[in-house]
This record gives sequence, C-alpha cells and structure tokens, in this order.
Amino acid sequence: MNCDPGNFEEGIRLTFLGLKESASARDRRAAMNNLCAGYAALGSYDAAIHICNIILAKNERDWRAYNNRALAYMGAGDLDHAKSDVNKGLAINPGSKNLRLAADLIDERLVAPELKEAVFRW
Repeated sequence: MNCDPGNFEEGIRLTFLGLKESASARDRRAAMNNLCAGYAALGSYDAAIHICNIILAKNERDWRAYNNRALAYMGAGDLDHAKSDVNKGLAINPGSKNLRLAADLIDERLVAPELKEAVFRW
C-alpha cells in the first residue's frame, strides 16, 4: 500500500466529487467513512472527527465510523475517547478485525507510559 499523502489527498478530492452525485444512503455513508479515514491518515484529526460525528449523528450504529473516529482520536492523543469509540464499535460488531487492531494499538499506548514509569522507579 502506498502511503504517499498525495494519494490520500486525491482520494479525498475524488470522494467529495462522488458525493456531489446522487447516491444511496449506504454509498454516502461509505464515502463519508472514507473521508474520515483519509483525513485521519493525513493527520487532519479535527476534520476526521467532525466527519465521523456527522455519520454517527445519522446512524449511531455505524461501527466503521467509531473505528475511524477512534483512530483520529488516537492520532490526536485523546486515548480515552479513542478507547470509548472502539468499545462502542465492538459492541456493534464484536468480530471486526479492524476494531480489534485499533483496540490493541490503543492499549499499547495506554500501557506504555505506565511501563516506562515503572522501569524508572525500579
């Protein structure tokens, strides 16, 4: 996978163009989730969170939006909100590999500072 920021920017541009066309609610939700993920990947966490908030205001059971918003919160350093979103997503879709991976990443970041502090006290 090519993680060149230009690819994410182009994906966001094309997604906005696609949203101008009439599409089903499902397609629009998928496009909005792609926007949220794209902005999170670019480090535009506020934009990502805003878009996921729009998705969740329309459908509070969209586990992908919880996953994407959790990643945006994690990138922004807000691990408490990230963990909460992962837990909400897992309550909806407990078998999601993406949510499990996000949960593991968040747990690593939550535990790491405690381990470092314990090592320094030892």
